[in-house]
Amino acid sequence: MKIKSTKKFWLKAAAGLFGVLIVYWGLICFPQPFFRSSVSANNLTLYSDQPFSPEAGKQILEIVEAKLAASPLYSADDAGISPLGALGAHIAGPAAPEPERPGFTGGGGEFGGGGASGQY
Repeated sequence: MKIKSTKKFWLKAAAGLFGVLIVYWGLICFPQPFFRSSVSANNLTLYSDQPFSPEAGKQILEIVEAKLAASPLYSADDAGISPLGALGAHIAGPAAPEPERPGFTGGGGEFGGGGASGQY
């Protein structure tokens, strides 16, 4: 009898956690209902719960885009990636294995610590 109630508890807890994650994902991917004002410029959108001037919003987005353009990770041509896609990419790990580095050995150490030795 106790095993059955414990199983029900964990099933309800897992269902509740799944529900919270779905609501969180929905809020991250679709914030529009919570913001009265928005403006878009190129592939960026600015949302606010307070009214603002569209011209001022576009100026801010131009500044943000100029700063993003300095990053090698940003591409204005891409349509973007959803937060769920970004999470999946993070979980999947690197796209390619790390290249071999001659003369480099990792891990170990005298007490099994994570030290590294060698020259790059």
